[in-house]
Parts: sequence; C-alpha cells; structure tokens
Amino acid sequence: MPMVFRLISAFVLVVAVVACDGGAPEEPVATAPMKIGLMLSFRGPSETATERQGAFDLAIRRVNETEGVLDLPLEGVVADFTRDPQTGV
Repeated sequence: MPMVFRLISAFVLVVAVVACDGGAPEEPVATAPMKIGLMLSFRGPSETATERQGAFDLAIRRVNETEGVLDLPLEGVVADFTRDPQTGV
C-alpha cells in the first residue's frame, strides 16, 4: 500500500506543476533607451567641459556598441548648470 500512495502522490505533484506552468503573464519588455545624465559648467574655460562631454559621449557609444545595459541602449543627456543657481538647470 505505501508504494501506491507514493505513486499517487507523485502523480498529483506532477499534475499540479504542469497545471501551474504558463499561467503567469509575461512581463512587458522595456524598449526605451536608458537615460544617463551629465551636468557640466560650460561657463569659463570650455575646453574642460568639451573634453568631458566628448568622453561621456564616447563611453555611451562604446556601451551601445556592445549590448547596452540590460539589453537597453543608453542615451546621454547633457545639461549646463553654469554655477549660478538663478540660471542653472
């Protein structure tokens, strides 16, 4: 009798697992690019800000040439904070 009980238990377990499989809805896949920001001051010697922005753009381009981040492309957003709270972003 214990062998029959084990077989019935195994059968019920398999049926329960198969019945639950595929019932969960799939999660939506994000397709929008992941935005990364860089705050620079373009006031004063602009060479430093331009070089930093160039390095930022290059890094984003290199990441996007591979697979991006979590299979999403990166998008760079650059803002000028001008070191002045009244006119900054």
